[in-house]
Amino acid sequence: MKALIIVHDYYQNDNPFPINMGYIASYLKHYGCELYYYAMDNGLLTSPGDFFNRFKNSDLITVNFTNMDDKYMYKQLYKANSILIDDYIKNTGNDVSYIKDSLRNLYFYGDTKFRGARHYDREESQ
Repeated sequence: MKALIIVHDYYQNDNPFPINMGYIASYLKHYGCELYYYAMDNGLLTSPGDFFNRFKNSDLITVNFTNMDDKYMYKQLYKANSILIDDYIKNTGNDVSYIKDSLRNLYFYGDTKFRGARHYDREESQ
């Protein structure tokens, strides 16, 4: 939630958006990282198989380390990413609004074709 608050505060102060496209993604991206071992040590994952069974897309929550339920967390991620994407469009003129559509489909409808904004080819996902 802290990252989402930072995004909100940043844009409330009319700071210009950098030219590079970016967005907020989930954490615990890969097997064996520090957060993976934290999740194992604290009972949030039960085994390597548990991790691989849960992992569907690097932009989806594999393990939720917050006190928010996943549905609420996805709503907050979508709001924050919408702010970032809209401001990027406003400041660059590059229409990447389709990324918001892809994130909506990923977060709320389980469409795992989206592979990130930097490597995203709109035609491949349709």
